[in-house]
Amino acid sequence: MPNVKQISNEVRGLNFLRLKISVFLIVVCGFFGSPVIAAPDPEKARQFIVSGIARTIELLKGKDLSRSEIARRLRNELRRGFDIPTIAGYVLGPLRNQITPDQKRRYLHEFEELIVLTYTNRVFNVRPRIKSISPDIIQVTGSRPLGSDQLLVRSRVNRAGAKWIKIDWRLRQRNGQFLILDIMIIGFSQAQVYRDEFASVLRRQGGGVEGLIKALKKKNEALRNK
Repeated sequence: MPNVKQISNEVRGLNFLRLKISVFLIVVCGFFGSPVIAAPDPEKARQFIVSGIARTIELLKGKDLSRSEIARRLRNELRRGFDIPTIAGYVLGPLRNQITPDQKRRYLHEFEELIVLTYTNRVFNVRPRIKSISPDIIQVTGSRPLGSDQLLVRSRVNRAGAKWIKIDWRLRQRNGQFLILDIMIIGFSQAQVYRDEFASVLRRQGGGVEGLIKALKKKNEALRNK
């Protein structure tokens, strides 16, 4: 039967072996595991925002664009610059844990349609009233990191004859690409606005995910007929 000293030596030896295994795993993961996520580059984030605004300005300047062409361009911008699945999941709230794959597909479709159709109508209606657009319509005023892969970019937008509007952009960088997670206009999260609206629809109509998809589909039909 081993004595206390033998047991103590074995324990120390086991602890040392565990330490060596831990160090080995750390080294192996460092070389072969997930790569270290580099912090987002603020300058590249600024360029991403400014470029997106510039393309939107060109869209507003297109006096002869049809409604369908505006919708097509806005859809491209949405898919190019926004993390739609993440935003849609946040907006759905607790129901995102109950959604089936088929419901998710239909919900994402109607969610994207809602955004595209809403802003297509806004651009189509406001465009004729725009006489000129200031070249310095947006100024990026700073940024700060949010975790390892996100960045908050602060900016302000110049309106003719009015005060500057503060707009902050929450960005995520994945595989060198920036995507927008949220836009805060004078402090109000647009993702939260949609979340509150959807929660209100669910309270009024019920029906869970199916009820929300039905309501979104009805809303989108109305927007198409405007």
